[in-house]
Amino acid sequence: MSLTSICCKLAEHIIHHSVMRHLDNLRIRITKRRSPIQYDYRLQGHVLRQVSTAKYLGLKLHERLSWNYHTDVTAKKANRIRSFIARNVHSCPKKVKAACYTTLVRPVVEYATILSGHLTPHRIVICNKLEQVQRRAARFACCKYDKTASVTSMLNELKWESLETRRNSQRLTIFYRMQHNMVSITPDDYLV
Repeated sequence: MSLTSICCKLAEHIIHHSVMRHLDNLRIRITKRRSPIQYDYRLQGHVLRQVSTAKYLGLKLHERLSWNYHTDVTAKKANRIRSFIARNVHSCPKKVKAACYTTLVRPVVEYATILSGHLTPHRIVICNKLEQVQRRAARFACCKYDKTASVTSMLNELKWESLETRRNSQRLTIFYRMQHNMVSITPDDYLV
């Protein structure tokens, strides 16, 4: 699908749904070139602003389509929420701390991880940033901050699966739903 056809379909959608007021939000240029060709893109007579990063449906997109930016922003946001929880429920029992993590932090960390694909060595480093958030939360929930304490045993005590295990489970679930027409994604378009 060419960029022109994508822009045409986008313009049709905008006209059909009367969302011309949102044209200021359309602004990212995606390229892998070191020195990209500078061009003003227009849609319905409006010049689209170009930026290197943008947020779309909760994903933090970078112009080079790298997961690094999304992961860094997500880890930072999850750590802020985790710190907020630590400040406000520090005297609560372990069960409350664990519930706060699973309801407030884990959804932030897991959002869109199913899209990241298989784990190459580069992506393992990226995913470890998110695993570190969960490991810090486990230390907080169990109130064990000394360096000799095993975080893996804390995770087992809390019965928290690793984020990688949860990611694989989500992938299998979506694959099952695709195969049995439970979602509007056809496997022929995405599976080779």
